[in-house]
Amino acid sequence: MRRGPKARTTKQNARMDRAQELIEEVGQKIEAQRSRDLELLRARSSRLSKTILEFHDVALGVEERTLIENFNLICVRGERWGIIGDNGAGKTTLLRAILGEHPLQSGAIKRGLRTKFALFDQHKTMLQNAAGPIKLDDDSTLGDVLTEGGDYVAIGEERVHVASYLERYLFRGEDRMRKVGTLSGGEKARLLFARMFRDDANVLLLDEPTNDLDVTTLGVLEEMLVDHTGVVFIVSHDHHFLDRVCTGILSFEKDEKGRDTVVAYQGDYSHFLSRQLDAAKTPEPAVKKSVPKKKVASKKNKRSYKAQREYDGIEERVLFAEDKKSGIEAELARPEVASDAARLGELTTQLAEVQSEIDSLYARWQELEEMVK
Repeated sequence: MRRGPKARTTKQNARMDRAQELIEEVGQKIEAQRSRDLELLRARSSRLSKTILEFHDVALGVEERTLIENFNLICVRGERWGIIGDNGAGKTTLLRAILGEHPLQSGAIKRGLRTKFALFDQHKTMLQNAAGPIKLDDDSTLGDVLTEGGDYVAIGEERVHVASYLERYLFRGEDRMRKVGTLSGGEKARLLFARMFRDDANVLLLDEPTNDLDVTTLGVLEEMLVDHTGVVFIVSHDHHFLDRVCTGILSFEKDEKGRDTVVAYQGDYSHFLSRQLDAAKTPEPAVKKSVPKKKVASKKNKRSYKAQREYDGIEERVLFAEDKKSGIEAELARPEVASDAARLGELTTQLAEVQSEIDSLYARWQELEEMVK
């Protein structure tokens, strides 16, 4: 309606006023529901013991390789830790160790008396909690998955009708009778999220949760994680997702002696990245005069004519890529696309590619910015 001609009639203005009133009314109802959900989560977390999870001098490895040494961390309510590192660094192994499925080489992971875990696997086909693995059965209904055959979802001491609970995860109330086998990949992920947040788990372990998720499901996951009052560990290569939800970063790195280790950084991913850039700018220690380190460094940091041309045009390239990303996200948000698995997969791949391009452009921009003109 806002894109219509500027010279609108009184009747058109009245329609716009009613539409705006409806938008505000729906927004208020959604916010009220989220407030009730958050209060419920807070009430549940207040009954938990103060100790949720503590790492004391933890050493972790696979066969003869040590992945972590002398790792110490005390986790408190509301912390969401993003776990990053190269493939094979040990990120999934760390999740398994937290869950108690992988032995420690030394040290201890202390769990509170009321600490409960839920693991969301990277294939999005299984959820694991204290009762064991939960796999989606194609012949089960959505209501069966959430209620075990009843009409109400038990959240702690509260009972919520399954139709209302499904609506929080962008299903329709009547979908409670729908078979799991009819769901798309994104809808199955949303159903698993609904089951995960239904339980009393106060430590959530998510292994690559954003892979192949549509924009709608990703938004649901972000909101529920931000509102979660327990502790969350998230293994992900999606830096923008980590930036939006995380309060800290656990980074698999090499220490000064070249040994594998994990370093904890407070703050979101952008803060972590700025810390890394600051560390990279730290001047090297003095070297012998016979090694011409300074000359090489000054030449390397000088912006050449070609680099200057690249620097002059990189902002425009970033804006173009950002516009392309917005177009893909708008296409993904269309209802007809959500039901077209082939198109959804194609757009999701395009979104991942353009996001990777944007990340590379920003990294290159930073490099060029630090060069001397």
